[in-house]
Amino acid sequence: MNTSNIYSVGDARAAFADILNKVAYSGEVVTIVKHGMPVVRVIPARSAATAEKITKYFGLWKSKAWAKSIGKPSRRMRKNRFTL
Repeated sequence: MNTSNIYSVGDARAAFADILNKVAYSGEVVTIVKHGMPVVRVIPARSAATAEKITKYFGLWKSKAWAKSIGKPSRRMRKNRFTL
């Protein structure tokens, strides 16, 4: 276990935002201990593999002619501004 990713409860409370950023953006796993015993492990909600898939397929149909015709109505629907 990497000791740089282990925090006591008091340290975790003081550095909560930093821990969340470390986990979310670098994908590291952080363990929080109480009296030397592991209590909780903070893991990223999305794994690196999922992030790679999103990056790979984002904008997949952007260059297709049929996708251009549905772009604006679908954006309005997502923003709840769609009217018939």
